[in-house]
Amino acid sequence: MCLSGYFLIFLSLLLTASLLGQSANEECSLFVGVMFPPTAPNKSLSKGFTGVRRAIEIINNSSLLSGYKLHSMHLDTECNRTQALKQLFQLGTGEQKSVAVIDAGCSTATEATAEISHLFGYSQISCQSSSPVLTNRDRFPRYFQLLPSISEMAHLFAEIVIEFHWTHVVVFVQDTVVYKTVANEVTTLFNQLNITHTSYIIATKMGISSLDPPPFENSDERIFIIATDENVAVDLLCTAYRKWTQPVLRVFITQFYSRTWYDNYNDSNCQLKTVLHLSFSVAYFKPVTEDKYDPYCYDATLFLATALNQLLNKRVWESNCSQTEGGAVLGLDNVFRTLQNLSDQTITFGETGEVTFNEFGVRTIKTTPVFQFRYTQPEGVQEKSLELVNFGLFNKSEITNYILVYNDNESNVTVFPDGIPYDGKVVTIVTTLFLPVTVGFGILASAGIIFAFSCLIFNFKFRNHKVVRLTSPTLNYFIITGAALFYIDVYFFTLPTYKEEDVRLTCNAETWFTVVAYTLCFGTIMAKMFRVWLIFRNPKPKMRLVISDWWLIAAVMALLGVDLIILTVFTIIEQAGIGGELIRLTKSLEHTQDEDGVVRVQYLRYYCDSKPHDIVSGFFYAFKGLLQVVALVLAFMTRKVKVKGLDDAKYIAAIIYITSIIIGVLTVIEYSLDDYINAYASIFATGLSLIPTCVLLLVFVPTMIRLYKDPKGENVFAAPHTISTVGDDQAILTLRTRVRELENLLLSTVPEDKNNPQNKLTQLEH
Repeated sequence: MCLSGYFLIFLSLLLTASLLGQSANEECSLFVGVMFPPTAPNKSLSKGFTGVRRAIEIINNSSLLSGYKLHSMHLDTECNRTQALKQLFQLGTGEQKSVAVIDAGCSTATEATAEISHLFGYSQISCQSSSPVLTNRDRFPRYFQLLPSISEMAHLFAEIVIEFHWTHVVVFVQDTVVYKTVANEVTTLFNQLNITHTSYIIATKMGISSLDPPPFENSDERIFIIATDENVAVDLLCTAYRKWTQPVLRVFITQFYSRTWYDNYNDSNCQLKTVLHLSFSVAYFKPVTEDKYDPYCYDATLFLATALNQLLNKRVWESNCSQTEGGAVLGLDNVFRTLQNLSDQTITFGETGEVTFNEFGVRTIKTTPVFQFRYTQPEGVQEKSLELVNFGLFNKSEITNYILVYNDNESNVTVFPDGIPYDGKVVTIVTTLFLPVTVGFGILASAGIIFAFSCLIFNFKFRNHKVVRLTSPTLNYFIITGAALFYIDVYFFTLPTYKEEDVRLTCNAETWFTVVAYTLCFGTIMAKMFRVWLIFRNPKPKMRLVISDWWLIAAVMALLGVDLIILTVFTIIEQAGIGGELIRLTKSLEHTQDEDGVVRVQYLRYYCDSKPHDIVSGFFYAFKGLLQVVALVLAFMTRKVKVKGLDDAKYIAAIIYITSIIIGVLTVIEYSLDDYINAYASIFATGLSLIPTCVLLLVFVPTMIRLYKDPKGENVFAAPHTISTVGDDQAILTLRTRVRELENLLLSTVPEDKNNPQNKLTQLEH
């Protein structure tokens, strides 16, 4: 080959190399808007911006975006909503096109820009915002978030409390939307789990000085949740250190700030390391390392680059491109769709591990670490040091609950070597009746009701028989009803009560049933005795006197009406809480104390005791006692009546004597054994059972015996046959004559019914 041929070959090779070099140097530029404060006063924000720049550097030196270079365009948000919107508007209307927006600014700036970024076609990826407000796909349609929502922290706080079986917690909340949302979710969870809690809202501008009452005054409070910024948490811990003088373990549960955040505050008047000993730090995401950049912002940039790479691999692009065509070449809608498809997958990055997103474009977590502060003195070291120890992980189950899994060589024993701390909640055990007392008197009251029902059947079946008619069967229904109410009252006196609502019900029911039952029984007995006395007080009346059952029923109803009016007023006063509470708590009968003398368990009992209750009870005791006295006087004045069925003075007197003794005993028991709940209820229930039993036995059993001995009622007016002394013959004759006179007198008071001559006995029998 001639020399010219070799020259042509060399020239072509040189031209080819030159063209290849030119092609290699002509890479397209893709721009991404990065929204950060310029001075980054917050260290985490500063690390976030560094994380984005580090990721861009690594991407550009790799084959991930072959033929393209990724560049950042810094947008100064100043952590301000208005400034962030201004920067986004300038980006969307400027000549330099961006493929997406990455932000690591404040949540307030993120919320403002993410709401309208789609109007410019931009997808927005956040690496440090975590506001729960952002979990709204309709409001933020092209928003993706690398941090989990901060609302996850609420579940982690709650799981710590559940893990160690604490039942009372104090929650400190900073007055920002983010922390208030966390607190609301925490309190909602606690309400569902019956965990009592006290909440403090801390004004950001005023700090803990705005709290009223001041915190940490109650020595019983032991478990605290802090949902605040780091500086507010420090103020709280320092306040606790200065106020607490007793060597009692208190546990704080905070969010994860950093591994050594407590070292930034050195104050001789505030020993944070002492206060934080055995407290917890909960991270709702993988904690940021002490490196110089934020791994979440690093992975957010990789997430965008991965989506761009997938999009670029699906198309053929020209080698010549200008700096302004990156967004136009790829298409912003295509970028969003690719990001959306990528978010539906589980992807793994080198810094923060496995990444999955929910339907809102917000990252979800399956595991998160939990830390404990341990202020210990390692072997060979003279001074104690505070270490933040990762003792376990929270694994998220399929039903959104977290389960604490301890690391190797860790357990609740290593977490709390001296035992799980007391949460400060006083356990109140309401003492109530023993079950045998309730069951035994329930059976007794049921037997009494059956007895009353038997008397009711007897009275109804033989109501037209002469022997029974003399006892006024219509009025007997009232006596039976009163007796049945007494037996029902036994149920209320022996019913176990554990809640205030139950006590209010039983206390009112006891009063109502006792008063109404007493009036029906003894008011009716008094009315019957009054009619007998009125008839027999004048053996030869000048005018006929007729007192029907309806007059007596009206008198009983009048007495009952007075009772009901007073009871209604009494109940209204009690329910309104006027003059005192319906229920009162006794002093602790027994209690246990912890090392600083705080009571852990108290045994309390509810019982009826109030000023209105005492006043009304005193009135009814006096009023019913007066009825008994009147009935007793009438029984004494009719003791000489010999008409069978009307000669029950001795039975009435027996009833009055027995019930008076019972009431006297119950009055003494009311003020002497009220602290002995089982003895008190047993004696009262026994007394309430004896009263109706005596009434029914002495009112109906003699009538049953008379009916058995005289089925036809022929001996109703027969004279007694027990007098056998010869010297008394004249007295017997006089008595028989007197009985005949009374019979004629009684029969003459009612007109004769030609169809039913028996009605001549109406006045007498009634």
